[in-house]
Amino acid sequence: MIEALMYSMLLWMGANCAAIDGIHPKHNPCQYNYNVKLPKVTFLSQKDLKYEFYSRGSKSNGRGVKADLYGFYRETEEKIFLENTWRIFNINDKATLFHELFHHVQFKNVRRDEMLCISHVEVPTILFEKIYINSLGRSHKIYLHLFDNPCNVYYKGI
Repeated sequence: MIEALMYSMLLWMGANCAAIDGIHPKHNPCQYNYNVKLPKVTFLSQKDLKYEFYSRGSKSNGRGVKADLYGFYRETEEKIFLENTWRIFNINDKATLFHELFHHVQFKNVRRDEMLCISHVEVPTILFEKIYINSLGRSHKIYLHLFDNPCNVYYKGI
């Protein structure tokens, strides 16, 4: 069932890639190939999710705290990790899957060295996620100021 949802999300991404306002042309999702092999999906408890994420030195939004996670994507394994409370009919859970699936698409289409700045990865993803959530009939608040950091040359002041 989750595979069918991911395929539908990839189709939606390809059909709606031009709907994003405020995205830098260098990160335009319409330039991506959405015909990608699906990533693996693993469900973990919050404790195990945090361990998987933080034990390899990852940081949550640069805040330096070990915040709870809804999910994350690990490019080296082509795998999405989701909390085991994830439910297919929950809009927030769909948003998490969409977000992580778009990271998979980004990493399949852009060289790793072009994605070293978290802003250049997260801002386009969050802007696209917002459009997706709106298409499901729910407004979505975004906090892009979390990604206004020194390496950000495209989204300053958002």
